[in-house]
Amino acid sequence: MKYAEYIQQIEIDSLWSGKRHVVWNLDRQVNILSGINGVGKSTILNKVVKGLSAGGEFPSHMLKGVRLKVVPEDARWIRYDVIRSFDRPLVNPVSADKLNTSLADLATELDIQLFFLQRKYLDYQVNIGNRIIQCLQEATPDAAQKAQTISAPKKRFQDLIDDLFADTGKTVQRLAVISGAGGSLFEDALAQGADCLLTGEANHHHAIDAKRLGLSLIAAGHYATEFPVTAAVAEKLRGAFPALEVLVSEDARDPYTYL
Repeated sequence: MKYAEYIQQIEIDSLWSGKRHVVWNLDRQVNILSGINGVGKSTILNKVVKGLSAGGEFPSHMLKGVRLKVVPEDARWIRYDVIRSFDRPLVNPVSADKLNTSLADLATELDIQLFFLQRKYLDYQVNIGNRIIQCLQEATPDAAQKAQTISAPKKRFQDLIDDLFADTGKTVQRLAVISGAGGSLFEDALAQGADCLLTGEANHHHAIDAKRLGLSLIAAGHYATEFPVTAAVAEKLRGAFPALEVLVSEDARDPYTYL
């Protein structure tokens, strides 16, 4: 039983009644099929999935006019998962304790699938970070180069996502800035016509609501958005009140350690 490492190409002679010949050359790392409703995204995927038998054997089950090229060429089996997302209420809600989140955030099947996808990506980033730290701690002459090599696949994925959504043309015309924990003021930022809110921190629910309302939100860190200006504030106070001794704490530190 020989499995394919990845699908190299999907070819469909006719997507709809003799129309639209499709040839999709795939990247072995990640592929994203996007487009407006009605252009055939689901039809392409459904035609491929219907040709896969239970367990993933495909040459003998492919629909007429649907062909797959795989690597290696003589592979006859494909490992695959199908996740169908619909914005409908969860039939069997998962325990909030098990997910370590509020069920109020997971109201639909799409919510929970996105939640698990985000979890996987977070685990992936943590794994990459730990490998980079371990590499740098070895302090070999080529440690920095090795760290960049480890980080390269993640950067490629992030660049791909950036390129994918670059044509949305969304730009920030009005920026709201609130130092510290200003995430709860996202509605005030929107009321002032802001496209983006730059603040120190925002809790999970505020971030979700801001996203749904179309407001970009940057949480740069509570300490990072406050402490750097303390020297400037102290200088202004000294100028305004010469007799007043103004000190900037040298003990203040960011309480978080980032990995």
